[in-house]
This record gives sequence, C-alpha cells and structure tokens, in this order.
Amino acid sequence: GNFIFCTPGAEIARLERQITDAVGAEAIVRSRQELAVIVANNPYLGQQGANLFLAREPIDKTRSVFRDAFGPEGVPPVLSGDTVYFVWPTRFSGRKSVINFERELGVLGTMRTSRVIVRVLEMMNS
Repeated sequence: GNFIFCTPGAEIARLERQITDAVGAEAIVRSRQELAVIVANNPYLGQQGANLFLAREPIDKTRSVFRDAFGPEGVPPVLSGDTVYFVWPTRFSGRKSVINFERELGVLGTMRTSRVIVRVLEMMNS
C-alpha cells in the first residue's frame, strides 16, 4: 500500500524503521521532492505498462550487473540512482518469466505503476 503523511524535517531512514516495525512489512519512504524527481525523470511516463521499481538503497554498486546481465526483450529498463523505470512486461531474452528486479539487483524494493506514483505526488501537493 501507499501511505501519505507529513513529517517536516524527519529522517527518512528512521521513518522507514519505525513504519517497518509498526506494520511488520518493509517500508520504503520517498519525500515529495524525491517523487517529483522520479516522475520528472521517467522516460516511459504515459506509456501503457509504465512502471517503477523503487529500491531501498542506491543501485550504483550493482550498476555493472544491471548493464551486463539484462538483455531484455522489448523496451529496455532504465536505471537512475535507486529507481528502475520499465515497461511491463520486461523479460530476459529467451525467457518467459518477467524480471524480478529485487533478485537480479540484490536490493530490497517495491514496484508501482507510474500512474500510481503520479497520483501519490498529486495528493502530496494538494
């Protein structure tokens, strides 16, 4: 699910720990400013099947794995910091199953449609 809340000046890592402890599931928190950048940088915004994988941590340490291991069929995923932009479905060449970004990149994350992220940002701005 998605939570929207206001906590000016709060430390994101602390918020993630508190939410994770309270709800019993891993939380990934993004500020309004971070979501605005994510939406602005989305090369697939408005396309059918546009999605995001939001990682818990920057994916820089696995950037070479991402570049070398992904031979996706169709529209290639785009990596930017801790966000992967992709068009569903994204598959390795010759495989039927879709790419599991958490497993392949070795980082905890969550997937959302681009449309949901835009809507969440609109609600945060209202």
